Amino acid sequence: MKNQIFLILLFLFLASCTEDAAPKINPPLTYLEKLDEPYGTDDLQKMDVYLPENRQVDITKVIMVIHGGGWSVGNKGDLNPLVKRLKAHWPGAAIVNINYRLALPNSNHHPTQINDIQKALQFLRSKKNEYQISNNFALVGHSAGAHLALLYTYHFNTDNDVKCVADMAGPAQIKDYEWNKTMAPVFTQFMGFPLNAENTTAYSEASPWYWIDSNTKPTIVFHGEIDVIVPIYQSNWLVGKLNENKVANQYKKYPWEGHDFNSTNLNDCALKMVSFFKEHM
Repeated sequence: MKNQIFLILLFLFLASCTEDAAPKINPPLTYLEKLDEPYGTDDLQKMDVYLPENRQVDITKVIMVIHGGGWSVGNKGDLNPLVKRLKAHWPGAAIVNINYRLALPNSNHHPTQINDIQKALQFLRSKKNEYQISNNFALVGHSAGAHLALLYTYHFNTDNDVKCVADMAGPAQIKDYEWNKTMAPVFTQFMGFPLNAENTTAYSEASPWYWIDSNTKPTIVFHGEIDVIVPIYQSNWLVGKLNENKVANQYKKYPWEGHDFNSTNLNDCALKMVSFFKEHM
């Protein structure tokens, strides 16, 4: 009888040990949206975060989307149609759509917007474990947002976390006296001073084109051939210098397309940039 009791107790002990030793498997993560997530104290320092299901820390890549509007108007909702297509074409990526402080006549001049991109990236790095994402980023912007995406990637990406960038009709060289004849108020509000002989260096250094060299990150460019807001020669200049420096790039021009992209062309942009990002991230 004593032997039977001993054997029963031994069996229960071993069973409990086996149960404790079994690895705990966390259930797969579900899709999650975090809208208007603050990454700073200003009302405009907010982001929409779209986290895919089954995401994993250090594996799930992140695409940051940056809206346009001449650096002084617009908001992240303007690029929701692009976000929708990016999510559809790369369901395994995390998408982050940011607002940033807009340039005003007497404040928030360059590099305020660049500082906000940097702050947003720092915030995402701090949330890496909570969000279950990697520090592997791609930036995409439209118009002034494309300028910011290019400039950050080419010159301010000191952590080397941004691996590639997509430019949708963005200004590449704002030290452009001919274009400045019609865009002077926009450029002046962004920079805080006009383009003239005394300020050419500052305008050059605020231009993505200026910083291109053989170490520049891979870049994909989209532009409408009848764009009257940002002339297509801006993208021609950009791609020309990328090619001179043997930087990996793709360039897609859309005939009969203006500054904004119709639904068909926007979908084509999203497909092409996802393919490009997958290759270079």
